[in-house]
Amino acid sequence: MKQNFTNHLINDRLDRVTHILTTVGVGEILYKFQESNQYGPNLHCITDTGVLIIKSADDDCIITMFMLTERRLFAYWKAHQTTRHIPQSLLNTVRNNEKKR
Repeated sequence: MKQNFTNHLINDRLDRVTHILTTVGVGEILYKFQESNQYGPNLHCITDTGVLIIKSADDDCIITMFMLTERRLFAYWKAHQTTRHIPQSLLNTVRNNEKKR
């Protein structure tokens, strides 16, 4: 994956990113959700390895990333995918990742 990274990711979250890369990997993006916070619009991406990647709204720069918890996955799903169930494989992956924390 070739992406730009924020200083926040490099300076403040490098240990977490290293842990993600060495335990579960980043994987492929399955779902993208438009979100917004105090800094403005951004893009939340869920990968097939159960990682949430938060990117700039233009999809150009990774702001941060972390492994999803089951609770957070359900919250995203409730907010954005109300007509479909969470794929069982993704739910299983997130549950397995919670054991690796």
